Amino acid sequence: MHLKSWWQPSKTDSKPWLQLDFKNPKKVKTVLLSENMRSHSMRQFTLETKDQNGNWNKVFDGKTIGEGLRIRLNGNPIYGVRFNEVKSIYNTQITAFYAYE
Repeated sequence: MHLKSWWQPSKTDSKPWLQLDFKNPKKVKTVLLSENMRSHSMRQFTLETKDQNGNWNKVFDGKTIGEGLRIRLNGNPIYGVRFNEVKSIYNTQITAFYAYE
């Protein structure tokens, strides 16, 4: 997903998330996340992948993102990837959310 500015959750969203869905399974090896450099606010988040049955499985627990965080995955075929904000000290602004095979 290429974001021309940034994604930020609604202030009333108690469990914000950002998701990429794939029509066909992808052998994702790396997920790249980035925050707006003026708002490094992330303090806790999770990353999940979707299996062939549509179930979401947590694959990563993180605390900070900053200007660029690369998360290595095992390359098994997945049908989607989802970022879940758990704790942020300001309004989160995600500027990049990429999945690489």
